[in-house]
Amino acid sequence: MLSFLSRAAAALTLAWCGLASASPLGATGPDSFGYAGVDIAYNQRSTGGTSAGVSCDDCISGAINLGFSFDFYGNSYTQAYISSNGFLSFSPGQSNGCCSSPGLPNPAGPNNMVAAYHDDLFPATSGGYVNYATLGAAGSREFVVSYGASYCCSGTASNLFQIVLHEGTDDIEFQYLAVGVRNQGGIGIENIDGTVGLQVANGVTQQLSRQGYLISNRNTVPEPGSLALAGAALLAAFAVRRRRA
Repeated sequence: MLSFLSRAAAALTLAWCGLASASPLGATGPDSFGYAGVDIAYNQRSTGGTSAGVSCDDCISGAINLGFSFDFYGNSYTQAYISSNGFLSFSPGQSNGCCSSPGLPNPAGPNNMVAAYHDDLFPATSGGYVNYATLGAAGSREFVVSYGASYCCSGTASNLFQIVLHEGTDDIEFQYLAVGVRNQGGIGIENIDGTVGLQVANGVTQQLSRQGYLISNRNTVPEPGSLALAGAALLAAFAVRRRRA
């Protein structure tokens, strides 16, 4: 119950302190493995780096080295496969995910995935890109995938967001500079065979603008500066739970 209350209080604190956008994604989970999600402060990394080679329609990359070992649903990985359609997978041979998220979990695939915004994206548009970089010092490095893409198949790169994998903590972070309303994109994670997953959203019905989201399977959520618990929020969460008991 403490983990539930902590996430609820953190989400309330973000809204009260003005650290979340006007339309936060909200707390989710935990799934049966223990992953849960919560809104965090906006903190986009540099969008530079190396092209993933998927600035095209419905493409998925070859194996890309993370630069460190990353644990995901109980398995350890050093490589990922990046799709032009807003997600990465840790398994080879997955589909590119065209043309929208089927909802998570879903054994039909693509599986073993981290989806910041799974949709029919088109990085080949004007100003589009999908870049990756490994940032930071050993022990606390970040593998960052940056997207700039329109919806298929024209226009300018109006959807700007990132996937960030954290070394050491094995946390997953999404950062959204701007994602338009489409009622189609999927956000979440899924295990190797598509039997367990955390669905944050399936059909994004709100503008995602200058906001972050964190998924973790630990009891505590990092970035204490932006997620400090408010005593009043914690007491309110306790009161709600007691009234329902």
